[in-house]
Amino acid sequence: MIIPKVVIRGHSFRKEFENVEVTPHNMRSDVFKENVTTAIDVIMSLGDQG
Repeated sequence: MIIPKVVIRGHSFRKEFENVEVTPHNMRSDVFKENVTTAIDVIMSLGDQG
């Protein structure tokens, strides 16, 4: 899945990312079905991409 724009905002910063490729990391297998994309997958995918 590609998300066109991801914005992360804090009290003193704002960071924008474009065309973020998001892959499921299956962090919540206790609640969600396998390979379901959640918000944490967006953050983890950004980390994977450096």
